[in-house]
Amino acid sequence: MGKYEKAFNEVNVLISEILAKLNITLEETDLFPTEDIFRMVVREIEVDDLKLISSIFTNDEYHEGKEDMTPAVNKFMHWWGDNLDCDNIDIPALIAKKEESILSSIMPICSDRDKENKKRI
Repeated sequence: MGKYEKAFNEVNVLISEILAKLNITLEETDLFPTEDIFRMVVREIEVDDLKLISSIFTNDEYHEGKEDMTPAVNKFMHWWGDNLDCDNIDIPALIAKKEESILSSIMPICSDRDKENKKRI
């Protein structure tokens, strides 16, 4: 499956979970506002996978990964393309926010260690 395997697997899992919660099939997603389902997936996906999927569009690698896409991933990628056209979600801003969240959760740990080291001296 190549370099997209982890990201595609995560998209599959997230979409399966959402479909189960909504009690619908993948085909029935066309009856719902797909930007809502897309928004749920991109908010939950790990930042590294989000960046990798974003790079597919940035680097025009869609056809390279297409053969490895399941129907759920393929539909998600179409939603992503629709999002690029309509600009419903600012993906680069979302990536930055997720990275900031990760860094801010790590920073208190580092500053606590620094305080402990200063106390020892």
